[in-house]
Amino acid sequence: MAEVLKIIKAYDFYSPIDTVERISGGNINKTYKLTTSDGEKYILQKINTSVFKDPDALMDNVVAVTTRTNAIKKEKSLDKTEFLTIKFTVDGKSYYSGPEGCYRVYEYMPNSVTGTVAQTASAVEDAGRAFGLFDRILNCGEPLALHTVIRDFHNTPKRLADLCEIYKKAPESRKIGVKSTYEYLVGQGEFLQKNYDFFSGIERRVVHNDVKWSNVAFDRKSGRAVGVLDLDTVMYGCIADDFGDGVRSFAGPEKEDEISIGAIGVDMEKYKAFSRGFIGELKEILTDDEKAAFICSPICIALELAMRFLSDHLGGDVYFHTEYEGQNLNRAKCQAALGRDMEARLPDMQKWLKTEVFDGF
Repeated sequence: MAEVLKIIKAYDFYSPIDTVERISGGNINKTYKLTTSDGEKYILQKINTSVFKDPDALMDNVVAVTTRTNAIKKEKSLDKTEFLTIKFTVDGKSYYSGPEGCYRVYEYMPNSVTGTVAQTASAVEDAGRAFGLFDRILNCGEPLALHTVIRDFHNTPKRLADLCEIYKKAPESRKIGVKSTYEYLVGQGEFLQKNYDFFSGIERRVVHNDVKWSNVAFDRKSGRAVGVLDLDTVMYGCIADDFGDGVRSFAGPEKEDEISIGAIGVDMEKYKAFSRGFIGELKEILTDDEKAAFICSPICIALELAMRFLSDHLGGDVYFHTEYEGQNLNRAKCQAALGRDMEARLPDMQKWLKTEVFDGF
């Protein structure tokens, strides 16, 4: 906590910081909520430079994105929508860098909460709408100049190749309970390559790249989604990846490390709700290829996450934060099981998207 108090001195908060509260959750960065003596709130985050090795590039992106979203909010009078706003240091920098590490501060979205809203179909549709609006805003007007902060982020064939190499080198103690999940993922190689090749030929757009429950802010009173959080992986990619990630998160198991296989599957009511919300905001700008990519993207993203979790488990849990031994393995098994279920339901998912959302294409 002493280092946090030192970082605070790099900012002008107008009134003294009264409390510093560690916010649990989050797989990558450490996060704190700061409250001043006059009740103003801020979010302080320590940037994980093991993951984001170029914090200058990362924060250039964040500044570009927050500048665009807040300008559009003002221009379009989006009074019921909130966007993250960076607080600069006293010397005008977008983040603090020192012996303690790299830290940044966001203004706190007023009257907002995360992670406490009942995960109903209505809330899922609302969250989908928030992410769809976010993506639409970032793809209107002049193209944003953004850095690629993590290369090959959704390169599923490379993720699979990396998993195979890590598996070969992993100690036997890390391979316990892994075999069936590993072999299933390896068996999906042709499917993943085919879809990756198709996705790669689609127009590049600015996308969020981390669409999930914990990255939506809801209004404390109304329960409506008011904004999107976590801008670290916002960069150019395929917009279908955001749809796939949203389905995986919002229509999949509520627990990312669910171990009861019988409880793992896609909730079709929530699948439809997220589709209505997300695609409803983007429908007018989507190409036919993008619409076609939406069909298989949820399976691809579920399998990609399974590979990432399994690779991290085999490699010693160095990327994703874990709360207990074997959590990344449970996460991998959960996502693999979700991928299997979505594969079985693919004809129904495809029919519904084409007839009910896209009106045929």
